Amino acid sequence: VLQQAKKLIEYFNLCSKTDAWLDSISITLREKKDSEDSLLSIGQVEAALRQLESLELTLCTRDKENINSDIAVRLSEIVAEKNFGAQDARKRFPEVEGHLQKVQKQLQENRASLQEILSYQNFLRQANEQLNILRNKMKIVTDPAGFEPTNLKSKIKKHENFVADIEGVISTAENVSKEGSKYSKDSRGYEDVSRKVEDLDHLISGLQEACSAKTRRLNEIREYISWQRKADEFEKWIGDCEAEFSSDNYGTDSITVKQLLN
Repeated sequence: VLQQAKKLIEYFNLCSKTDAWLDSISITLREKKDSEDSLLSIGQVEAALRQLESLELTLCTRDKENINSDIAVRLSEIVAEKNFGAQDARKRFPEVEGHLQKVQKQLQENRASLQEILSYQNFLRQANEQLNILRNKMKIVTDPAGFEPTNLKSKIKKHENFVADIEGVISTAENVSKEGSKYSKDSRGYEDVSRKVEDLDHLISGLQEACSAKTRRLNEIREYISWQRKADEFEKWIGDCEAEFSSDNYGTDSITVKQLLN
């Protein structure tokens, strides 16, 4: 009986120690969950995920050593020898297992939450990068100097290259916007993401319109310059004709007479 009592005490003590250790893990996870709002950078979130992975590894190792091995083996021995406390021992084992499952679930929830934060911060970083690129491109395409008629041929060629390059820029920005559009209303940072998506879409459409408007304007300037050049040539020709026809000597020889007849 004393031997049975000793085994029971050791078994219940081990269960209690395991519960206490699981409680400490649970408290740590809860504290980390409560401090998530202080994670302001991608690096901080990635560091928190690594800490969580380390904690998970420790939990898995202790799980195999304690619950699956030591506690389970002790329970089997107690049951096999028909220990007087076998029934209570059987009841205690599921409690420890349930505690472990609860902590494992808590760990999974923490990981999912951190991954959501990481996804949110990655989106903000990508969105801000694309917004800066789009704003810089908008400054270039709307620069008044680009509409001046001097060196027009070079400016038209430069704008054509700009338009070709901008297709890739817009495609990347559109992909980021689409990713942001996938966020549901209950997602972390939904309002911030929605504002970024609106800013992206607004700049994308604005840049496309600015490119089209500049293309039209440069073509108008080119057509005007071409017309002006032809008008100048025609005006010069008229002047030359007037000067020639108004000459007192015009028509006094056979050469000018033939010119008049022709």
